[in-house]
Amino acid sequence: MKHVAIGDIGRPDNLARRHFLGACAAAGAGTTLTSAPAAGSDADWEERRRGYRERWLELLGPFPEEAPPLDVKMERVRDIQGIECHYVTYQTEPGERVPGYLLIPENARSRPSPTLLCIHSTTGGAGKRRIVGLSGSAPEDPPDEPATSRAYGLELARWGYITFSFDLICDGERIPEGLTR
Repeated sequence: MKHVAIGDIGRPDNLARRHFLGACAAAGAGTTLTSAPAAGSDADWEERRRGYRERWLELLGPFPEEAPPLDVKMERVRDIQGIECHYVTYQTEPGERVPGYLLIPENARSRPSPTLLCIHSTTGGAGKRRIVGLSGSAPEDPPDEPATSRAYGLELARWGYITFSFDLICDGERIPEGLTR
């Protein structure tokens, strides 16, 4: 296994933030990050923590002056076992839309209902689809068997919660062109 020190990761100035984060995610596959030895005191840790934070913010680069409008788009695509399933996209930065599924159980229409964000683990490209029970670990795989399913977004919707499952960067519909799973 290849070990990468945090300080060895650089940020090319000409990469957009999302491409940079995607490159970091791709570079991190199959590696472990090594860290410095444990801090000797609380003050040592605070100094190290400040350094980590400064380095991380340097790697990310400058944040946009203004957040773009969310520009939410939503369409009902199907019912899953009596639960409304809406395909939603929203804008996070110019030219970057995040796709997700909003599940609304029937009983949530008539009263205020809690809503949960359902974040997927690393998948074989299925992303949010696995969380709502539309596929297995790869987009073309059939949904998992109930006993081993990771469709907790669907399960929580069955319990009456509104759930929102979205694709994290470098998974699902957000795998950069040219990269494969």
